[in-house]
Amino acid sequence: MRSTFQVSNPALGGDSLNKRRSLEAKLEAQRNSSMLNLKDCCIGDEGCHVLVTFMQKYTAVTDIDLDGNSIGSEGLTALSQIIATSSTLRSLSLEWNKIGGSSDQGMKRFFGALGENRSLLKLNLKNNEIGPEIGEFVANCLKSNTVLETLDLRYNRIGNQGAKAILKGLNLNKTITILEMSASGVSDDILR
Repeated sequence: MRSTFQVSNPALGGDSLNKRRSLEAKLEAQRNSSMLNLKDCCIGDEGCHVLVTFMQKYTAVTDIDLDGNSIGSEGLTALSQIIATSSTLRSLSLEWNKIGGSSDQGMKRFFGALGENRSLLKLNLKNNEIGPEIGEFVANCLKSNTVLETLDLRYNRIGNQGAKAILKGLNLNKTITILEMSASGVSDDILR
């Protein structure tokens, strides 16, 4: 039986310490949940560090929804730790964040961890203003990842250059069944 935890627009308080404590309390109260829904909770980069600490203690979580949380480079780097160490996480959704503004180093670390991950089946990075620089990172990830089945990159700024790099990695991947890149500045002839 799957349990779900949803925090809907929590009043995390005004200062950083109160936000952190409130998020910690909410996560602690749901430590046995398999699905964690933090959609639109504005946890930001700092909240990702709290989530990493939580996931180190409680490994029952299989699905995390972090859509609409203003997660940027620092948060993406923190989430790399979860990707690198979790053996139970099956689905991660990061739609509507600020990943496109992340440093190349943050993306490199995240996709490097994903390349070595052996549990994540579905990753949603839709609508993050991600540019063509992601292409090489995704390609390298796809060359070594042996479990990821779905990667959603729709509504980004990947362009033809980024898509071509991703497709090179896809040619060496045996597990991806769904790769979404529509509405990302990729021409139809490349998407076919």
